Amino acid sequence: MKLTNDDIGDYDQTLFKSQQWLLNNDNVQDIGTYFVETLDYFGESKDIDLCDNGSNTLVTDQNKLDYVTKVANYRLYG
Repeated sequence: MKLTNDDIGDYDQTLFKSQQWLLNNDNVQDIGTYFVETLDYFGESKDIDLCDNGSNTLVTDQNKLDYVTKVANYRLYG
């Protein structure tokens, strides 16, 4: 079964609303989001790149759908 962006809504409604905002707005690069998920391991933060060089790849209007899909995929299957 292929993952869709709506599937994340069943998992995390706050994340879903955030992703919808990204998809429905322009100039998303202005908020400074990168292709990284930050996880908390017993009080210590750890960044996980969602793609090659993710910590240096800014989310833009051109790649925001890819970012939203990668976050959903990581959260649901990672």
